[in-house]
Amino acid sequence: MHHVLERQLKHVFGSIYRHPAGLEEFLKVVSETYEHFDEDRALLERVLELSSKEYRDNNKKLEEAKGNIEKLVEERMQELRSEHAKFLAIINSIPIGMILVDKDNTVTNFNHSAQTILGVKDTASALTFLDVASALSPVCDISKKCYEFREKMVTIDTHDVTFGPKSLRITLVPAASTREIASTGIVILIEDTTKRKILEEHK
Repeated sequence: MHHVLERQLKHVFGSIYRHPAGLEEFLKVVSETYEHFDEDRALLERVLELSSKEYRDNNKKLEEAKGNIEKLVEERMQELRSEHAKFLAIINSIPIGMILVDKDNTVTNFNHSAQTILGVKDTASALTFLDVASALSPVCDISKKCYEFREKMVTIDTHDVTFGPKSLRITLVPAASTREIASTGIVILIEDTTKRKILEEHK
């Protein structure tokens, strides 16, 4: 007999044996019902325990996966920062001036050679398109050249132009290989051809 039923019989009749005659079959059904209820409750508790454990395990796996992804992202960012630093070092070591402008003629990048060739003071502030246009104004209307480039989508080359005591070659090329992207960016290349021109004249 189920212990709960025993307790109830004792409470009502004082003993499990003092119940009215003829209730044995009924009490047996009640006892089995209690037992089935206990089994169902135990099964439910087991399911909840397993679900809780599965949830904790999955949550732990997710946290580990998140940590691994964050580590990989940070490592990749470090690599990109390193590659970017190397790229800038290479660009700044090139003797040809390089100036990148966007579709609004805003200078987005440049190297030290560009400032040196144009005679623009190397300051902490960024080189502006106005700086470039002002420096080149005696020999080239760079604004007009940029407009012409976007209209025709072809490389523009000024060849040798006299820039004070220097001889410069100014070339406008697309910032990317495709027409759609190139239309939004231009690379202005400024090469000091003074020594080469002098050598050619003395041949």
